[in-house]
Amino acid sequence: MSFTTAINSIKTLIESVSISGGSLVYTTDSRQRELKEAGRAKFDASYLIRSEGGGSLFRELAKNPSAFVDTITLQIGTEMTTDALTADETSVLRGQKILESLLTSDMTDVIDIQPTSEPSKFSDDRRIVWSQKFRLIYLE
Repeated sequence: MSFTTAINSIKTLIESVSISGGSLVYTTDSRQRELKEAGRAKFDASYLIRSEGGGSLFRELAKNPSAFVDTITLQIGTEMTTDALTADETSVLRGQKILESLLTSDMTDVIDIQPTSEPSKFSDDRRIVWSQKFRLIYLE
């Protein structure tokens, strides 16, 4: 197992969650650090996961010296195709549904995943990005 395996498990879980309009689609441009900078034709229901600093040995779990910890950020995009209030509600509901799934599922490649702060949102005149930071503990 590795960081990549843990992230792939998270992606599989996220893409299996049914949200309004189907399911979320991962942003594949590896050069992209922020979803709000996406120049994609299909921004709505897209998501991005990024590492905030690289994994380090998780010393609190002394029983398992192969456990690592990293801070990751999950961003979910919502297009403002209707009014801003409806798009804002859709953004929050998508985020809550994914957050609930991440916290209640049993992923074999992930020891633990917990939010480290409150979710935040960025919006401009045409799209909203819901963002949540997590502490990810995984096996290396």
